[in-house]
Amino acid sequence: MTAAAALVLAACSNNDSNAAPTKTMNTSVTNEISTLDSSKYGDTTSSEVLQNSMEGLYRFNKKNQPELAGATKVERSKDQKVYTFTLRNNAKWSNGDPVTALDYVTAWRRTVDPKNSSLDADSYAIIKNGEAISQGKAPVNSLGIKALGKYKVQVTLANPIPYLPQILEGAQFYPQNSKLVKKLGSKYGTSSKNLVYNGPFTVSGWTGSNLKWTYKKNPTYWNKKIVDLNKVNVQVVQTPSTGVNLFRSGELDYTTLTSDFVKQYQNNSSYHTKVTPTNGYLSFNLKRKSTGNVHIRRAISRAINKQQLVKTVLHQGKVSNGIVAANFITDQATGNDYRKDAGDLVTYNAKEAKKEWQLGLKQLGKKKLTLELLTSDIDDAKRVGEFIQSNLMKNLPGLTLRVRSIPLKSRLSNTTNHNYDFVYGTW
Repeated sequence: MTAAAALVLAACSNNDSNAAPTKTMNTSVTNEISTLDSSKYGDTTSSEVLQNSMEGLYRFNKKNQPELAGATKVERSKDQKVYTFTLRNNAKWSNGDPVTALDYVTAWRRTVDPKNSSLDADSYAIIKNGEAISQGKAPVNSLGIKALGKYKVQVTLANPIPYLPQILEGAQFYPQNSKLVKKLGSKYGTSSKNLVYNGPFTVSGWTGSNLKWTYKKNPTYWNKKIVDLNKVNVQVVQTPSTGVNLFRSGELDYTTLTSDFVKQYQNNSSYHTKVTPTNGYLSFNLKRKSTGNVHIRRAISRAINKQQLVKTVLHQGKVSNGIVAANFITDQATGNDYRKDAGDLVTYNAKEAKKEWQLGLKQLGKKKLTLELLTSDIDDAKRVGEFIQSNLMKNLPGLTLRVRSIPLKSRLSNTTNHNYDFVYGTW
């Protein structure tokens, strides 16, 4: 729906200028952690925590380009479908165990296994047999990943993909300590103690439900010399005004802002903006007859005035007419941005939306329809939900739309269990 820019207040230091630098940062996020199991997460906060504490085959550099991280070398077959990675033999977990090929095999198989109900299982459609396994049509051990010794991993794709490095940087492709997975079973990743880390930081203080945690520099990280901070204290602050007050009082060094504070702080020296490839999106429950109807989905998608949403509600970002954000993937041959080449896929058109709506109602044998939109309970999400509610009920005759705003963890649980009609989220 929309591509966002991050709006933040950031201070160089809120400490006594005469004190020795502690290399400690105090920051906030808007949502709680749902899980630290990279096979089961489905939200940006958990993804961010995993990215700060874990590392896969690739990592994005300062120029937002993927480079080898957990691997030192990659070889490709002539048909570009088989990738063989040589892993770092100096990469270790925070408990001292080496990061091995088996850790990648274990993690990838867990994520694609339908028994784990992973929200990221679809990501594995690019891997040989990934789609069939996630649909329960093939055994988990047929996934296109093999351990060729302790430090060599072979990945076989379903089809050649020129932007594979960008995809493999995602947290859903991180390794998992196979010994710990076997030991903890379903408890793996349910708290910061039920995990070991192979990235720049370790995580401590997260019990599985509390709203504070701490990053600590990981002494076993192979590239620890580039990690400048020793400690980062994080707390969940869902109310932007609270975050601003904590920043002004010196309790936070960094906090994100919502659209309400743009005008107030845009000329402040502590105010910064950063364009991020983040999308707001709608996801439909295809298991329900109403939202499983393609015309109903098309109607909803085309009945939302996204330009008005950006201008009057978000006060930031820009309209996105495709799920892949701008400035995320480029054509390696031409250098062109994918979003520009693909063009607009879903645009606002109230007239066409109404036609699709009538077709959908006719197929469903209804004249009216009541639906529910699920959102998280942070301020921006609730405001977006209210805007969507107003737009849809105005442009789609006979629609009654209820908005249910609940904590993110509950929203993800409802999504996993298909207890919704359609949901608004960001990624």
